Amino acid sequence: MTQIPLEAENEFYAAMEREDAEQLEREARAAASARLNPFALQLKREFSTAESSRKLIEERWLEDLMQYRGQYPADVMERLKKFKRSQVYYRMTTNKVDMMVARLMDLLFPARSKNWAIQPTPDPEIPGELVEQSPEFMQAVQEVMAEQMQLLQAQNAVPDGLAMQKMQRMAMQEAMRRIDLDTVKLRIAKACADKMEQAAQKTEGVAAATVSFMTQKMKVEFSEGADPHDTMVNVLAACKKVEDDCEIFDI
Repeated sequence: MTQIPLEAENEFYAAMEREDAEQLEREARAAASARLNPFALQLKREFSTAESSRKLIEERWLEDLMQYRGQYPADVMERLKKFKRSQVYYRMTTNKVDMMVARLMDLLFPARSKNWAIQPTPDPEIPGELVEQSPEFMQAVQEVMAEQMQLLQAQNAVPDGLAMQKMQRMAMQEAMRRIDLDTVKLRIAKACADKMEQAAQKTEGVAAATVSFMTQKMKVEFSEGADPHDTMVNVLAACKKVEDDCEIFDI
């Protein structure tokens, strides 16, 4: 009886283990592929549908572009050459498109008038001291103080200094509740926006300027020959006269 060497036997079992591991790996990949196949097929179907739907639109775009450039389709050009017909293309589409582009450019980017404005955000953040300086708030405080003084007069009471200070604080709190705070804030923000717009327009070197309170960004178009850095320094100085905490970065 022939005896198999120990090293050969170990190598044999190791080979069997490797083969079993490879078989398990193949089965795992097959199972994963089986799970992914329905998803992949669905994606392929949706892509094919989108591709076929877009193809008609793209063909129309290409046809329109060729009309604008004054080019015949390849089959039409071939027939014109075959029968020796004129290959001149009357570019009516070009004239119509150029006319509309010029009209839109004039509407969107007028040369001598501005087509933009600075509008405040619908929910502006207004410091409390500005609200307290508003006519609506001051009138409400006066009304509340008048009501309190009438009550004291009816009681034949004369308030001292401390009592008057307390009455004023209470009147301010009551006035804040009485006024339409959102409307007051929006009016203040609108007034500030108008002033900043006017200040930016009057700055030398500025051709146009837009300020977005929502994104807190300013877009400035410079006049021909104006230095952007120096102009923005002047714009910042002008805006600070309106809003002292205004800052413009990257200038």
